[in-house]
Amino acid sequence: MVENSLDAIILHQQGVIKFANRATAKLAGYTSEELLGKNILAFVAPEYHNFVLQHMTDRLAGKVTQPIYELELIRKDQSRLPVEISATVVEFDGERLSLAFIRDISERKHAEAEIKKRQTYLEMLLKSNPSAIATLDKKNRVIDWNSAAEKIFGYSWQEVLGKNIDDIITNPEVKAEAQNLSKHVLSGESIFNREIVRYRKDGTAVDLILSGAPLTIDDKIEGTMAVYTDISALKNAEKTLRSLLKEKTALVSEIHHRVKNNLQVMVSLLNLQATRTDDLRTAHILEESKRRMLSMAIVHEQMYATQDFANINFKQYIETVIKEMMFSREIREKISFKKDLSDVLLDIDTAIPCGLLLNELLSNALRHAFPGNRKGQINLSLRPQTEKLFELVVSDNGIGFPEHIDFQKSESFGLVLLKLLVKQVRGRIELIREKGTTFKIEIPLK
Repeated sequence: MVENSLDAIILHQQGVIKFANRATAKLAGYTSEELLGKNILAFVAPEYHNFVLQHMTDRLAGKVTQPIYELELIRKDQSRLPVEISATVVEFDGERLSLAFIRDISERKHAEAEIKKRQTYLEMLLKSNPSAIATLDKKNRVIDWNSAAEKIFGYSWQEVLGKNIDDIITNPEVKAEAQNLSKHVLSGESIFNREIVRYRKDGTAVDLILSGAPLTIDDKIEGTMAVYTDISALKNAEKTLRSLLKEKTALVSEIHHRVKNNLQVMVSLLNLQATRTDDLRTAHILEESKRRMLSMAIVHEQMYATQDFANINFKQYIETVIKEMMFSREIREKISFKKDLSDVLLDIDTAIPCGLLLNELLSNALRHAFPGNRKGQINLSLRPQTEKLFELVVSDNGIGFPEHIDFQKSESFGLVLLKLLVKQVRGRIELIREKGTTFKIEIPLK
């Protein structure tokens, strides 16, 4: 039975092996015959020799000794094997012998080494993490407190150990909120990226991002872990950026205001000049120039009014242009406007040429579509076609675009400008000569 035991078993007298079963031979890499008569120290790592001799001497002397101990065996191939030994003294044929049970613990040692390695890794992770990490028991008392927590809050580990964290890093203004969060985590709820304010040892506030989770062992909550990331620098940078943005917005707003005013001054000068000329062609050129400047001034005025320099609502722009035109008694008595407008947001680089486009189309209709006292209607449509494309349509029920004029080849300044503006916004223009005149323009959105 001893011979067939899975545990290694030896009998030795004063260290000389009298018996070794098969399991011992297999463990050491020898045959049973090679082990007999040898001193046990020949198979024990040198650093354990004194311990083994003292242990054997004390045991044979009847002293109380450690019943189980660990050491390393030297196998036949000189490799080391960690083992656990349980030894006692027995009487055999009138002689006192030592009986030892030897068990291979290499797998256990490997597992312990892995656990220690992971523990060291986690300790290093906690120590080197730039975020404050606090481990708390189920009463919310500090168990562990990493170096980042000491740096952020100003308390040493010794100062906070065993204290309720909500009594340490809060003040009366935030304590109830902190206790409520702790209650949620202790009930099993995790918290992620919650922006909070807590207080340092010196009483100064610190802006933080909090994440917290319950620590569960055998399905039972035994505590929590809280991770605090200092975002004070980020908050200060955010305040600086907001201040700079406010200054920039004010500056850009003032620029648009001055541009609008300068354009209106120029419009007034053109009006004055027009009253001093008797040449109808010159007066017409001045009027057209005035309207073009006014169309640009309206864009800048709209940007100044809304304080939005990236998105200009072209629908509102068209409505403003029509409103300005209706101040003219001549237009008001002859022309009615029908609108079908949707919201389309443009940046300034698209809005200004589109405003000039609209001005040219309306000017062309007002000048040519309704000669004499003829009355009529101008229709305006603004619709998004896709997320990247919108359509502007200006049509009238006037006398129609002359058949003998090739729109694409015309050298008329107004039509040349119209085509150049369409090209500038990477658009496509189409002329329809039915029931008056219709200009349909497709323009891509940036």
